[in-house]
Amino acid sequence: MGKLQTMLTAKDVSKRLNVSVRYAYELMQRNDLPTVRMGRSVRVEECDLENWIHKQKQIS
Repeated sequence: MGKLQTMLTAKDVSKRLNVSVRYAYELMQRNDLPTVRMGRSVRVEECDLENWIHKQKQIS
């Protein structure tokens, strides 16, 4: 089994992207970022955020 990835909250995502927490939640809600739901909590795996950032660079 592979190594577990760091799970990021919307606040963590907002800090890494330098955007508001509200915008981070929007990205997560509209499925721009793959999310993992744990009860009422929603998290983003660190590798998924890095992949998303890489894809944004390719589009621009």
